[in-house]
Amino acid sequence: MRRRRLGLALAAGGAAAALGPSGAVAQAPASARVAAAWTLDEVLPGQQTIVVYVQWGGCQNAPDAVARETATSVTIDATVARIAVPPDTACPDVAVFGPVDVPLARPLGGRPIQGPNETWAPGGALSTLRSLPQTTPAPPAYAAFTPGFVGLAPLDALRLALAYREPVRIVAGRRLPGRPRIVSQTPGPGTTPITLDDGLAPPLPPLRLVMSP
Repeated sequence: MRRRRLGLALAAGGAAAALGPSGAVAQAPASARVAAAWTLDEVLPGQQTIVVYVQWGGCQNAPDAVARETATSVTIDATVARIAVPPDTACPDVAVFGPVDVPLARPLGGRPIQGPNETWAPGGALSTLRSLPQTTPAPPAYAAFTPGFVGLAPLDALRLALAYREPVRIVAGRRLPGRPRIVSQTPGPGTTPITLDDGLAPPLPPLRLVMSP
């Protein structure tokens, strides 16, 4: 069963609020699309959909991302719509993060994921939420589960585990045709909750990733 994390909005003062699936903070005709920051979130079963978290601001909405594929790499281009507002209208001072599914023409198969405006500073809504003071409890809507690693290049898998702050061990398995890639994971995707209250949750079980060298 696919789980969906909601978007996260952070106002300048640090308060968090849940958003709907669109994550829109204003509604008006969009005048243009502009590049947006993004971070890798997971690979879905079948390896033909990558989930990324896209960041946008108060006078932007409608996040989107597309993949440019070659035989050796996948390049993600994320954009958001710039909302047309009257000149005397101030945009809300918020940063918003939301998930976007990026379809691939063929399975990922260990191709490195890259792209302009990519950030690995541990990414997306989860790391931002985790950085809130412990006196600000995480809303239940932000409960997350172990992401999907199968199909990722080993370096991308390591970066993703660090972004989720999961202890990880990558071991070599049977050599398979194709590029080096993660071929299995324990625990499986979507099976183990990741709690977001730093220092208050029990330690996560180590994540074991098996790669085809």
